[in-house]
Amino acid sequence: MRSKQPDPVYGHAAKETWKELLRRFGKGHFNVGPSAEDVKGFPKRASALPRRAPLLLDTHIEAWTQTHPEPIIQPPLDPFLHGLGQPNNTDIAIV
Repeated sequence: MRSKQPDPVYGHAAKETWKELLRRFGKGHFNVGPSAEDVKGFPKRASALPRRAPLLLDTHIEAWTQTHPEPIIQPPLDPFLHGLGQPNNTDIAIV
C-alpha cells in the first residue's frame, strides 16, 4: 500500500491493517478465516468506522421498480449504496 490518500471505503484502516499484518507475519502466510487466531487483537486503528445506513422501506423498492407511470417521488440511491452523509458524486442506475 503505497498510496498517501486514504482508501475511499476503509479510510486509513486498510493501511493500518496491512502494517499490522506485516508486523506480525512479515511476508509469510496467515489465516484470516472466521475462527482464525492469527488476526485476533488487532489495534482499533485497523478497523474502519461503520457507516450509517438509511432504513430501507417497501416504498423505496416499489418506487425503484415502477417503470410506468414514472413514480412522482424517486428516493435517492446514494445513501443506500454509500451510507448517510457521504458525498453524492456518482451516477447510479438500476437496470
